[in-house]
Amino acid sequence: VIPMFKPQGLSNMMRAFASMRRKPGPRLLRALLQSATASAASFTPHDTSILLGALASLALPPDPPLHHALAESLENQAGQANAQDVANALWAYATLRLPLSPGLSSALDRRATDIAASFSPQDLSQALWAAASLDTPPSRVLFGRLKKRALEVAPLLKPREVANIRWSLATMHIAAGPRLGAAL
Repeated sequence: VIPMFKPQGLSNMMRAFASMRRKPGPRLLRALLQSATASAASFTPHDTSILLGALASLALPPDPPLHHALAESLENQAGQANAQDVANALWAYATLRLPLSPGLSSALDRRATDIAASFSPQDLSQALWAAASLDTPPSRVLFGRLKKRALEVAPLLKPREVANIRWSLATMHIAAGPRLGAAL
């Protein structure tokens, strides 16, 4: 039955397990991940970020073939990712302590730069936390745009998001500056 699932079905099934905080049984998990590996090239950035997020939530790092397939798919389609896809993928990579290839890191940085104005407070907090955790600071251009976005959404930030942003900046040795420092 599993090989018949489309990428969205695979990622949503894993998200359902993550929502229940339960890992699938070994046979089902193996079938799901093998199917995901085989079909990763047809995953959308959203499917990829959902699957990676579910794996991170369940503390299930992908095996090397799945990791490579998902990273390649995400790198090739990063231009179609929305802010939540970028933030979730980065969060999953950081949570699972997976290395970002230079190509994927560059593709996500470019995409995030293009869509920084659409980052929600949570996306912003997640992306900066992940960048600090992965020890991959954003490019100067991206940071400038994220800083501008942080100033715009500062009144909407929850205490945890403020804490994540402050921790991220401190960890990356990036000064918030007077305006952002006061806003946070």
